[in-house]
Amino acid sequence: MSLWSALWPSDHVVQSLLEYLEKFDRDDDGLTWSTPKLWHITLGYYGKDDSVTRMRWLRERLADQAAPTVCFEGAGTFPQVLWVKVFGDCLAKLAEAARPARNDYDYRAHMTLARCQEGIPPHWLDRLADYRSEPWLASEVLLMRTDNTPEGKIETVLDRIPLKTAASMGNKTT
Repeated sequence: MSLWSALWPSDHVVQSLLEYLEKFDRDDDGLTWSTPKLWHITLGYYGKDDSVTRMRWLRERLADQAAPTVCFEGAGTFPQVLWVKVFGDCLAKLAEAARPARNDYDYRAHMTLARCQEGIPPHWLDRLADYRSEPWLASEVLLMRTDNTPEGKIETVLDRIPLKTAASMGNKTT
């Protein structure tokens, strides 16, 4: 069991990325593609932690955080991982609030698309270089639990934490 927090892209954005990827043969490089319904932007990883305590902690940390407007643009790689770049106003501040104190890594907003034991073929960076999603408002953070079972990983939403939007702050736009 492990706990983590994340933003989920809108259904519309997931669909646009799937349509973009349809232009390419995704079976030709030994990549293992992530399941689109599980695509997410990780904010914080908590490992084996008490879920009730973490839920309270995260709600307190995110109480005054603004909902970022987020978009995908281009791609990047880590060793054995292909991902799309994520950009958003106040995204770094949100990730900092969700990150536990023991993590001292630099946050790099991304969404994992695929993995490959032999490394990511470089042409995937070229293929995704022109991809741009429509922006969307990430209005909530999800606290997730992953359980490893003999049938595979099971991911469960433990909590949905709303973020501040213009509407929730009483501002009306015309």
